[in-house]
Amino acid sequence: MVSVGGGGEKEGDAEGETGGGGGGREEKKPASFRSLGVCDQLAEACESLGWKTPTSIQVDAIPHAFKGHDLIRLAQTGSGKTAAFALPILQALLEKPQSLFA
Repeated sequence: MVSVGGGGEKEGDAEGETGGGGGGREEKKPASFRSLGVCDQLAEACESLGWKTPTSIQVDAIPHAFKGHDLIRLAQTGSGKTAAFALPILQALLEKPQSLFA
């Protein structure tokens, strides 16, 4: 199980700063969801929703989720937790469609 660091900016915050729990370390955000490994189809869907850059929770969590790791993360409402959880699942379904996915 992987526990990724703190964070707390709102969806679409392009500054890359984290609120609390960052331990003073500077975090660099990838420029896009594609740079996290999100497929073109889902990256385009993110862009159509107005999500220009991934939030810090997405930067921290999505690469671990693509590796199949379990994650524990706390972040404030609106920080992008649901997308960080859902995008890797949706991508797995796109890559290998099946009637049941668990």
